[in-house]
Amino acid sequence: MEKQGKRWEKRIKSRQKECKKRLNWCKSLQRNRKKEMLGKTRENPYQLSLFGNSLLQLLNPNHGLVKLSSVLPWQRMEKHLSGLYPSMGAPSHPIRKMVGLLPLQHLFRWSDRSIVEAWKENPYYQHFTGEANLQWQQPCAASDLVHFRKRLAEAGLDYILKITLELHQEAIKKAKEVIVDTTVQEKNITYPTDAKLYKKVIDTAQRIAKRTGISYAKATNMLSKS
Repeated sequence: MEKQGKRWEKRIKSRQKECKKRLNWCKSLQRNRKKEMLGKTRENPYQLSLFGNSLLQLLNPNHGLVKLSSVLPWQRMEKHLSGLYPSMGAPSHPIRKMVGLLPLQHLFRWSDRSIVEAWKENPYYQHFTGEANLQWQQPCAASDLVHFRKRLAEAGLDYILKITLELHQEAIKKAKEVIVDTTVQEKNITYPTDAKLYKKVIDTAQRIAKRTGISYAKATNMLSKS
């Protein structure tokens, strides 16, 4: 009985080891598949290429977008946002390209359709989004930007905003005052429609008539309603 018990223990341990190996193999396969599903950006866009038109040879190194692209932590953002993509499915666009299109939209006030067209014609846009060579095709479909914003959700957009604010952290600390444009902030002000303006005129006229003792041509007790 004791020998049989020891044999069963050995079998159970060997089976457990096999299960662990298979589980680790499945996890590694899943990680590799996820890496394959994510679009890849060239690791070093500043490296010159023997084939194709290198953007570094065409662009002004003192341009604002060239300087900004060299300061932003792209690899850090790609690593953080890669968790939003599933391990299965069709290959996606590179994260840097999709993230780079968002600030370009806000900086230059492009719509989804306009930015993909302007990207083809502007080599600075292409360099900012991680391209090393001049491209003639659209970076993505306009609808892909809509899907990407939905994928990011509020948490992902807040993370990108946090990264951009970190670039000016020292300047913010040294600043004595901060000027904030509150033009687009919500305010407790109603939109002045014609009906509201008419009501305001009627109520003001009624108050003046009541205070000065002016009587109406026709006696009425009706009140204006909003």
